[in-house]
Amino acid sequence: MSGRYTTNLEMEGVSEGINFGAMMVTVPPGGATDGHSHESAEIWVVDRGTGYVELPNRRMTLRPGTPVEIPARTVHTAFADDAEPLVFLSLWWKRVG
Repeated sequence: MSGRYTTNLEMEGVSEGINFGAMMVTVPPGGATDGHSHESAEIWVVDRGTGYVELPNRRMTLRPGTPVEIPARTVHTAFADDAEPLVFLSLWWKRVG
């Protein structure tokens, strides 16, 4: 993923045929990630800040505690409101082998 964000934690591994990873993403106030997609599904859980995520045919408001499911190969973009950074945990996984 490129764009205006920082990662505080990133890990990847393989457990019993499943490739998984986690990353804390921080989108600065008024910032956004580039629109992008992944080969695997992704789950976000918002830690702090507010904003929204754009998916095809859907726009979801983001606030602390909001879970978001992003299907594999779905273009998505996260936007932070102007007041503070948007921080969320991103989790992904896919079967391997």
